[in-house]
Amino acid sequence: MASDKSDSMNYTELSTVISHALRHEPWRYDLELDEEGWASIKELLLALQKCKPAWKNLQKKIYLI
Repeated sequence: MASDKSDSMNYTELSTVISHALRHEPWRYDLELDEEGWASIKELLLALQKCKPAWKNLQKKIYLI
């Protein structure tokens, strides 16, 4: 079965963007961190989807892991 390139996920890029959003500049991604530095998964997913439209199915992919 051939892999579908359009459905592949670059997890290194995703990890880099998540780290940047949560550690360095949450305001650039419209993320609200609580007093302990946590963000809502829902807000994070929405921010990532705004950042890169190709990640529109990110929520479905995460639940499959």
